[in-house]
Amino acid sequence: MVYERENRVFDDIGDEGEVWFGEESVDKMRAWAHENLEPSATPIRVLECGSGNGTLLLSFLTSPGPDPQQFHLTGIDYSAGAAKLGASVEKARREALEDEDELDEDDVINPVTCEWRVGDLLRDDIDETWDLVLDKGTFDALALSQDPVAEAGNRLPSLVYPERVARLVKPGGFFLITSCNFTEEETKRRFTREGVPFTFHSSVPHKSFSFGGKVGQTVCTVAFTRDADGPTNARPQFLAPESARSSPAPIGTPAQTGVKVLESRWVPPVAPLYLCIDVSVARSWPI
Repeated sequence: MVYERENRVFDDIGDEGEVWFGEESVDKMRAWAHENLEPSATPIRVLECGSGNGTLLLSFLTSPGPDPQQFHLTGIDYSAGAAKLGASVEKARREALEDEDELDEDDVINPVTCEWRVGDLLRDDIDETWDLVLDKGTFDALALSQDPVAEAGNRLPSLVYPERVARLVKPGGFFLITSCNFTEEETKRRFTREGVPFTFHSSVPHKSFSFGGKVGQTVCTVAFTRDADGPTNARPQFLAPESARSSPAPIGTPAQTGVKVLESRWVPPVAPLYLCIDVSVARSWPI
């Protein structure tokens, strides 16, 4: 079972597991939410897509002061093990907050309810909307998949996901994503293309580095607002040939690969895929 090891380790020693992109990314996303979500007399609904161990979602247990804010937090993950781990981490964090020494000096404890769900964001019909939807690494993972989504016209997950996420955000609400695979411009282009009712709102600065004469960031965080349109009915943009759906296309000539090209088909260009690179290793590469 996925997350079986993580649950066992947490039960044994209380280790919450890996925080994708580090604690700084969590802090920046929470700070963005605090600055951009209007205070509300009713609970603000927050959803995390691919919640994993829940560390991002549970950062909303507290807020920078002075006033607490009610939240209803929902984590959705394809793995039942992730839902179990998220609930365990929640329980431990709530207990830790009972000790005032565990609370940051300027933070206040929020009245928060949490729920942990098991679901498929690409295929399940989720008839709800949220004020804020979060993604930290989930789109990155889905974009690596070459398995077409049959329920969405056999299109790739990287094309289906933006449409499905848009349906989860209430009109006027926010979608906040942190990615290591895509630049800010690529993220903006993928989530504001035709048929996806998002408008770019803002981005969050991260530490930059220089490599090969270029300046970039290891991650980007981008915010979008949901337009007032109804659910999207985006037209298919890319349909892989049947022969290409089970494995990547071979590289090289037929003589090198032993593969004959029986059919060729033009498809619209899709955005390039950027992969995470360990900067400490990259700096040692010969140029």
